[in-house]
Amino acid sequence: MSSTVIKSINFHWDHHIGNQGEMHLEKELCHYWKENKVEFIWDKHQPSISLENTIKFIETTSNSLANKSDYFLIKELHLTSDQTHKKLIRDSFKRTIKTRYGGGRRDQVKTYKQEIQIINSGRSRTKPKLQFLEDHHNKIQTLNKSGIELYLELGGEYHPDLTHIHKQILEQKNSFKKKINDWSDREKYKWSILEIKKPLTDEERL
Repeated sequence: MSSTVIKSINFHWDHHIGNQGEMHLEKELCHYWKENKVEFIWDKHQPSISLENTIKFIETTSNSLANKSDYFLIKELHLTSDQTHKKLIRDSFKRTIKTRYGGGRRDQVKTYKQEIQIINSGRSRTKPKLQFLEDHHNKIQTLNKSGIELYLELGGEYHPDLTHIHKQILEQKNSFKKKINDWSDREKYKWSILEIKKPLTDEERL
């Protein structure tokens, strides 16, 4: 079952200040939403629409809970979800609001930025690597077990199947070693690029 959880949320507050002396409810709603599951329908072909719909859903629900109309305006929203196709998705939107102050003051038009971030830990790079290590370990263990069982069945006598099993174990170990070396080379390359891009220190400039 899919799960999308709000990890943190913040609202803008200065777009609805008037002379009515209304109390701000942002803190109460932030507390309500934190760690709460939320409806989230992800469409990787229209990601912006999916994100905007989520923001609007939370704002509309917040207004309903507080018995307000167009009161809540999300500033920052951080979610965790198992529905997205990437580990991290970030986007921002702009909302233009016209604030009516009354009392002879001019209405003010202001643009507010809304930022949203979604993390899908299931898409982490470490997960496929761990799965690879586990699979290789299990294959080698299974081959070792098969070889021992066959050796015992034969009473310690030689059999071509034992050579075949031994060859398979060596192939698995070589494959494992090559994969680890490839990972290591890629990490060294990344670090070397970062080192090249790093600004020179005062001592290095001399």
